[in-house]
Amino acid sequence: MPWAARLAIGPTLTLLAACAIFALARVEITVPNPGVITFVTVAFAAYIGGWHSALVSALISIGFAVILFSTPGHYFTTDIMTR
Repeated sequence: MPWAARLAIGPTLTLLAACAIFALARVEITVPNPGVITFVTVAFAAYIGGWHSALVSALISIGFAVILFSTPGHYFTTDIMTR
């Protein structure tokens, strides 16, 4: 596998997982533990692409968690029930 593809596959997989979880949330299907799914994609990114790929995937995962656990319409604020 080419070097550039190895760097790109991890963040792409993390972004696809985050988009899939958001899509399921839009139709009111809850994922029991979305953090585990994104953690596995970050670990896979580190295994395949090294620390550069893992760092980008971790940033995507953190951004995803901030948006997912924020109050709808008010990012960076949480509700008591979302914790």
